[in-house]
Amino acid sequence: MSGPIASVRVATYAPALAIAPHRHDRPSLCLTLSGGYEEQVRGRGRALECGHVIYCRGGEAHAQRFGAKGARKLIVTLADAALEGAPALEAALPHAAGAEFLALGARIAAELEAPDPFSALAVEAHALEMLARFARAGGGRRARAGRASQLVRQACGLLAMPGAPRDLHSLAGALRAEPARLAQLFRRERGESLGEHLRRLRVEDAAARLAHSSEPIAAIALDCGFYDQAHLTRAFRRAFGTTPAVFRRSLH
Repeated sequence: MSGPIASVRVATYAPALAIAPHRHDRPSLCLTLSGGYEEQVRGRGRALECGHVIYCRGGEAHAQRFGAKGARKLIVTLADAALEGAPALEAALPHAAGAEFLALGARIAAELEAPDPFSALAVEAHALEMLARFARAGGGRRARAGRASQLVRQACGLLAMPGAPRDLHSLAGALRAEPARLAQLFRRERGESLGEHLRRLRVEDAAARLAHSSEPIAAIALDCGFYDQAHLTRAFRRAFGTTPAVFRRSLH
């Protein structure tokens, strides 16, 4: 590959494997596709589960200890152009998590497992999107959070809780706010409507359930607020470019 991405690969690690401190010449993004492990760096440990991404600096010593199920990881090795083109990356959050990363990882893994003449282009495009999303997680979200009104902060905090309301009027009622005012503030400060945000959360909830459980897709669809499996599939394809079934298979 050329440009910011040097290479992309999927690696599998055995259960209870312990890797002694070591270094890599180039920086990388590592996404946990399944399983989990603990990363030890700078004397600190961080638990990395399915959907977690960590930025590993080039030349920095780190050690790893994998859990009882081992792990499957997507490793995106970055070229010098990545840091030249995005100098804020080194200052960004070294860790992020979310269904959007899992979806991109699943699409990359699927391309690597069944390549065609266009797979290299698709892999690079998805890896670049992952890099951009990760870099933005470091600076952009903190900046937006600093500008957010108390009402929007309360709404985001409530939406992050299990069993939170998933419609405008219920959310506004829980916050004792006017629905129209909440919707207006949310769009202005978050750059998306509350409805768009709620729809995205439902899809991300479903993605997390698909990644962490063997529940039937139809049951997940209903639990996450979709009418049926077909409704979830349409929303999932729009959000992540793949179906729930293919997404689940790509992670294992």
